Amino acid sequence: MMRGPFLFVQALITITLIAGCSFNSQTSDTSVVGEQSEAIRPLSQAEATADYDSMVAAIQSLYGPLEYKERRFGYKFESEAASIRSKLATAKSDNDKFSVYLELLRKLEDGHVSLSMPIRERFEIPAIVMPVEGKFVFSTVNPSLAPYGLAKGDELLSVDGVTPEDALKTILKYTWFANAESDRHMIFYFLFRPSYIPELVPTQEFAQIEFAKPDGRKVMARIAWKKTSPQQRTELVPRSDASDENTDDEANSHLAEKFLGKKALTSATLTERLQAVQAAEMTSDSTSVGDMGGDGPWYWSPKLKKKFAVTMVTPERERVQSFFNLWERELDVFSPAPSKPGKIPDTLPNLWAALYRHNGKTVLMLRQPHYSPDDFTVNLAMYSALIEQYQPIADTLIIDQTHNPGGIATYTESFAQLFAPKGLNGFVQFLNTDRLWFTRLINFWTGLDAVTASTVTGSRILSLAKGLERDSEAGLRLTRNPFSFSLREVLPPAPGGAVWTKPVLVLIDELCGSGGDSFPMLVKANGLGKLFGNRTSGLGGSVEKVIDLPFSRSSLNLTRGLFTAFKADGQYADSDFVENNGVTPDVSYLHTVKDFRDGFEAYFKAVSDEATK
Repeated sequence: MMRGPFLFVQALITITLIAGCSFNSQTSDTSVVGEQSEAIRPLSQAEATADYDSMVAAIQSLYGPLEYKERRFGYKFESEAASIRSKLATAKSDNDKFSVYLELLRKLEDGHVSLSMPIRERFEIPAIVMPVEGKFVFSTVNPSLAPYGLAKGDELLSVDGVTPEDALKTILKYTWFANAESDRHMIFYFLFRPSYIPELVPTQEFAQIEFAKPDGRKVMARIAWKKTSPQQRTELVPRSDASDENTDDEANSHLAEKFLGKKALTSATLTERLQAVQAAEMTSDSTSVGDMGGDGPWYWSPKLKKKFAVTMVTPERERVQSFFNLWERELDVFSPAPSKPGKIPDTLPNLWAALYRHNGKTVLMLRQPHYSPDDFTVNLAMYSALIEQYQPIADTLIIDQTHNPGGIATYTESFAQLFAPKGLNGFVQFLNTDRLWFTRLINFWTGLDAVTASTVTGSRILSLAKGLERDSEAGLRLTRNPFSFSLREVLPPAPGGAVWTKPVLVLIDELCGSGGDSFPMLVKANGLGKLFGNRTSGLGGSVEKVIDLPFSRSSLNLTRGLFTAFKADGQYADSDFVENNGVTPDVSYLHTVKDFRDGFEAYFKAVSDEATK
């Protein structure tokens, strides 16, 4: 149920950092290492060059941050594109050609930018490695690797004599996340090797893996590579139908970008890069990029729950129904009169919420896993009900949005209204001045009925389109004035009076991107609370598919503008934008290997100490 501005924003674009965050159920027994088998003939040199040129033209026309990137990184895109284009002359296979395309896109330093193509072979060893305290530690290990002595928490030292640091230099030539810290998480490609990274394609059937146990003892294991296809994926965590309230909820598939209410662009953005961690479920045994968007905190465990005597809580159904009706009206900016109240579903979504005592105070903790719920209104009503129900007894609030891959801009703003007793300056974006934006705005306006089109809201949409047209004619890359997806630069407090008025601590990290950047941005810009953790990724603009390349049929997805928080004085500098900057914490915390191996007790204590100061 998505009404008012949500229908409008979906008809335009979303700001999702798309990540496939779990593993398929099928396991692969294939362990053959060899040359890629082309399903069809490779692209000819002329076809590959035509695709490359089409990609370059689309970037020059439709990529919003282009001039921003040139200023920031000190290059001219046209020159970079021409230099890299020359490498196509020696590229033979489709994978070789695709790697050249990726090398160019890497220059944009933009985790929203991606190029999808039919996935070829991948060479896998079923374990994920993540960066921790300057080391690379196994965060998830398939039980099939237990006979080799490999376990979660071990440190990876080398594969076939190559260190993770050296491998990362190669990986980051073709793939990326956002900033230098989040880029280090791309090390998972060391054991999940896509064939379009030619330097990583194994030349032998077995990998020689050296790792160190927590006691410092070094171990060498000889493990076979598994050559897989999209239909054959190694399952990291065995499936179980058992239900336990102490375990995290399964990571779900709400991360696909939505367009006009339908899931689309499912291979866009980080899906292409994170397909090694695609699937239906991950548990608390996994702590890595595989947990992006998971319902529960990525670091959570039964051990933490018991140690801090945490009690899981749920909102009262009657309160949820009451706030559901209020949020329906709040979100429907087009309707001249209140609509007939709706009814909440019989089964409410899973929403992670907890109470516990620390330092003599009561803490309410809420998890916001991503900003693309199936039903915005229901989720907002549930958060409102929790606040009304538990604010009288809680002294402070923790909002965990770590590992948050983003979502819909207007839902993110609405969530922020819950913590803004005096209202807030909302989310705005400077749009790329192109016909795609112009026609989308005009088409939306012409699709309104005469009464709605004549309202203040309808008139504003038309004005936005005309302003974009004027800016385009003036030769500007971005619009002079920012655009609000909710059509309100300044938003009121959440409806119904259920607004949090006590201290707020928001948990962030380097795997918060896009919408996961924008919520902490709003918190910081409006002084709604403190931020704790590590700088967010810095994915600062809406993203959409802009073209299918004519011969390979690969889909190019580009960032379409630059976003920031609204400023009443209208003065915006490059440092105000989220793109490449991210959002810095008020209180910094970097995870340690000890944190990781001890189940994050020290981290959660530091969080709780800060929240109860």
